[in-house]
Amino acid sequence: MTCLAAGILDQCLQPVCHSGRGAGLSHALPQEVPGFFEQPGYKVAGQTLSLNQLEKQQLFEAFGDPRFHFVLVCAAVSCPPLAAFAYQPDKLDQQLDEQTRLALNDDGFVRVNHAAKKIQLSQIFNWYAHHFGGSQQAIRNFINQYRKQPLPESYSLGYYPYDWSLNDYQPAAADQAISNVQYFTPSVLLKKGQIEVKLFNNLYTQTAFRDANRQKMDLGERQTYFTGIYQFTIGVSQNRRWNVGIEAYLNSVRQDADPGSSPLRIFGSNKTGENFSKTALAYLGPRIRFSPFASIPRLSITSSLQLPLSKDLELIDDQGNSRFLAHNRVNWFTQVFFDQYFGDFQLFTEFDLLFRFKTKRTSFNQPAFFRTPLTVFLSYFPNSRSTLNLNAQYSPAWGKSNGQFSYLNDFVQLGAGAKYQLTPDINLEIIYTNFISSRNQGAGQTFNLGIVFIR
Repeated sequence: MTCLAAGILDQCLQPVCHSGRGAGLSHALPQEVPGFFEQPGYKVAGQTLSLNQLEKQQLFEAFGDPRFHFVLVCAAVSCPPLAAFAYQPDKLDQQLDEQTRLALNDDGFVRVNHAAKKIQLSQIFNWYAHHFGGSQQAIRNFINQYRKQPLPESYSLGYYPYDWSLNDYQPAAADQAISNVQYFTPSVLLKKGQIEVKLFNNLYTQTAFRDANRQKMDLGERQTYFTGIYQFTIGVSQNRRWNVGIEAYLNSVRQDADPGSSPLRIFGSNKTGENFSKTALAYLGPRIRFSPFASIPRLSITSSLQLPLSKDLELIDDQGNSRFLAHNRVNWFTQVFFDQYFGDFQLFTEFDLLFRFKTKRTSFNQPAFFRTPLTVFLSYFPNSRSTLNLNAQYSPAWGKSNGQFSYLNDFVQLGAGAKYQLTPDINLEIIYTNFISSRNQGAGQTFNLGIVFIR
């Protein structure tokens, strides 16, 4: 649809922006100018059509996409914000999403009165209710797909009068748009056909370990672990309720006899053989992501199955030394995400269940156990393309010990990070964390780099 639709949109918008003044709109309301919307005069695919015909016949009847309502501008104050760019076939879907997000996060377009617990919507949602599902609940669900702050379910919906006075052509500034770095978090699902490619690189390094009394014990060496997580996800439902994908894990380990050595040596060679190092494609498996409640669009659940690809991921050598690269077992990882905006701030929460199945694939039997990490991010948006955050995680492990189910170990890590939108499609993320407390776990730190492509 993209080539034809982009051309029609520009045909609709250019007359309003440029010929509106010539049609006498400087002092009159658009609907008061004879023939402004009904007079044929715009050629599309060999037909001479009016603005109304372009909108109703060529856009909504042909394509049926409700997002067109938020890019069509009739020169009136109550119209959605006007884009400061031309619509292009190869970027149309992304541009429609951007303008829809911009309009539905505009306090003047969607008016929320928290004191009265009332929401006032544009008459567009009243006149064209059938385009948004017909019912007020369907309208609310549509809006919440694009809102940073979802409309509260307990607030009543109404419609404010449409202001037809001339808006004097004030296009939306580029930096006012709701960017991908602000909108897309793991809580938000992709729409049908939209794809996400994520490369997340984690480097963990330690020279000490904490015992059962949380006391640090010097390891006498540097242990460094690299985990590369590579994910592909695609939206498969029109209502943004289901995503599917696949993920792979690339793992490396290096144990250096010198505790003062650089963690970056994990990416170098081990020519002398005096230090242990190993790299393997550790896991491959499917993943699904779904939104359990249409009324809570920023709540989602992701579940993945990690199937080990190597039989020697965790070994004990002849001298009894641990040669751990990754858990040599099937893992089932379920994550529950939710976020909430507070002005320029966002609170993001994640609760996980990481279940590691019992295995005999190692040089010693390994019982099943699971972790239940809780992670919190507090993010600040200094502008539309950047994010700064503080984060904290508590991760306990549970399983059988001496024949009884019990708590096994835990760790706490604190950190900070930043995100930046390099291009409309690519986000860059960096995070640093430090393991400030642990029981029978490491006392290290992590360095993380993520790259996300969304289109």
